[in-house]
Amino acid sequence: MTGWARVSGGYRGVVQLGRAPALGAGSRWFESSLPDHHLSHSSFTLSSTSLIPLPQPKAATRRRGKDRTTKVKLIDSIKGAFSSAGWNYSSPEHQDVIECQFEAHHCRVALHAQAYEEFGAISIVASPNVEVATDRLAKGAELLMRSNLKLNIGNLEMDWATGKVFFRATNLFPDPAALGEIPRSLVHSAIAEVDRIAPQITILNRDISPSAALLDIEELMEREDLLPPSS
Repeated sequence: MTGWARVSGGYRGVVQLGRAPALGAGSRWFESSLPDHHLSHSSFTLSSTSLIPLPQPKAATRRRGKDRTTKVKLIDSIKGAFSSAGWNYSSPEHQDVIECQFEAHHCRVALHAQAYEEFGAISIVASPNVEVATDRLAKGAELLMRSNLKLNIGNLEMDWATGKVFFRATNLFPDPAALGEIPRSLVHSAIAEVDRIAPQITILNRDISPSAALLDIEELMEREDLLPPSS
């Protein structure tokens, strides 16, 4: 039985136009929380055209019968993309959101995808099951900000009250019926980024001595022994 966990803090009411990292040779490995479903080890690269602001989305329709048509909802297309990838999910009632969990190399990842029908946008938010200790928030913020400078798309965020870390990326779609591989790429990117930063947060939390305030964040980020295996 798969356990479900909603990302704390609820869902954003506005779209944040973010960035989703284009994973190259250094892409990370992770697997679905379903024991019989594994995500591929393939790398994903988003087309730069997906990052250009798009016109107001048109109402996508599918033909039904001879004359009738039905509107395609963005959330239904997201569900279809997750189902085709073999990812189990739950969907809160009366919300354009789906939730799921993945078992990555370093951590468990809670993820949700939210559809903004009025904007034609999808937001992917992932959070690891490790948080920045409340007495390490300043160093945690430095770690996230320095990491964000290395991202092409998407951004890492932290709830200052709890130390909970998030990766968020948003993409616009002109046609809700034609999402292509972008949602899957965003999910892979989100999981890879939180899985990469999880062991860095663990080390940040581990040292309880006063010298922890002197931890070199740039040096921590360069530690290759903390990276998940690429294959």
